[in-house]
Amino acid sequence: MVKKTRASQTSAMDRVNVARLVAYLRLVLDKVARPFIFEPNDTITRNQVKAGFESVLNDIVAKRGLYDYLVVCDTTNNTPDRIDRNELYVDIAIKPVKAIEFVYIPVRIVNTGADLTIT
Repeated sequence: MVKKTRASQTSAMDRVNVARLVAYLRLVLDKVARPFIFEPNDTITRNQVKAGFESVLNDIVAKRGLYDYLVVCDTTNNTPDRIDRNELYVDIAIKPVKAIEFVYIPVRIVNTGADLTIT
C-alpha cells in the first residue's frame, strides 16, 4: 500500500508521513513563537526563538521523524528593513525520515559446493 498524498508534483510532500510532519511542525512552532509577539526584535529574543524551535526539532529527531534540520534566526535573515517592518524571520530546513514502502527480497539459488556470497 503506497502512502501518497494527492500532491500534483513529485516531492517529499507527496508522502503522507512527510505532509503530516510539516502540518504538525506548523502547529507546534506557531505555539512556540506566539509568546514572542511584541517582544524586542534583538539578538536575545532571536536566540530564544531559535532555541525554542530547536528544542521541538531535537525531540522529533529523537523520535526518528527527522534526520537533521537547520534553524536560522539571526541578522542574516532579519535585516534592518525587516526589523523596521516589525517582522521576525525564522528559516527552517528539514530532512524528513522517509517511510519504507517497498521491501525487496531476492532469492538466489546456487550450485552445491559454490560459495554463498551475495554481491
